[in-house]
Amino acid sequence: MPSTNPHAAKHGRLPEPYDTTMRAVLRYVTKTGPSDDARRLRMVDDLADLFAQAAADRTPIHRLLGDPVEFADDFKANYGAESRIVREQRRLVSAVAAVASEEREAAGTPPG
Repeated sequence: MPSTNPHAAKHGRLPEPYDTTMRAVLRYVTKTGPSDDARRLRMVDDLADLFAQAAADRTPIHRLLGDPVEFADDFKANYGAESRIVREQRRLVSAVAAVASEEREAAGTPPG
């Protein structure tokens, strides 16, 4: 089974706590980040490089990340693609609007 750690695929496993932390950030950014495969792969590779450099420099995790959600959101924003969450939010709004429109038509109510 291939590694879920992008750094391990290139260079081997990172030392702790960098490996565990990178996996946590990776999970978040891949679940909530760009839906475009090329951008997502570039983001994952850049994240692996960032954590490899932090491990080499022995940068404390709290200094590297600060607030982990803010860090991850800022990091993935650099890749400029629509996130999966935004895409799914739009899909939800569109589906509900279509149902509401059908209900209004069936009831003879004007749109609005």
